[in-house]
Amino acid sequence: MTDDATPAHELSPEDAATIAAAVDAYAEAWSRLRSEFESMIAAYTPHFTAAVEAFRELYAYLRPVIDAYEADPEGFKAAIAAERARVSCHCLCGMHRDTMGICEGEAEPGAFLVIDSPTVGRQHIPMCRPCLTADRSRAHEVPSA
Repeated sequence: MTDDATPAHELSPEDAATIAAAVDAYAEAWSRLRSEFESMIAAYTPHFTAAVEAFRELYAYLRPVIDAYEADPEGFKAAIAAERARVSCHCLCGMHRDTMGICEGEAEPGAFLVIDSPTVGRQHIPMCRPCLTADRSRAHEVPSA
């Protein structure tokens, strides 16, 4: 190496200035990015806080259901299946005006009226036993007691 040559470990003033400018640009970009993230955090924090609180309330509401399932999974499934099988009575009480107030509210399994609708075709209307008995002339099936 000659005396007038720059050693490999020393930077020329131009290279040092270029690196310093790049470091300054990086620092400025990082500062802007950090500022943007802080703004986003400030804007979204209330929404995330509200969502977390809503999930806590939902969890508190569902906890008894979860506990019931965990205590007896098969019994829980059977209870849900039984509830899904229940159907409310869909009688038109005005069709049996002389016996108003007899509706039990829950359809009898297998008890329904068959109505031929011009728009949707044949329909099976679930009924409770008293409403179905009151309108026997239109009844398709009355289950035995």
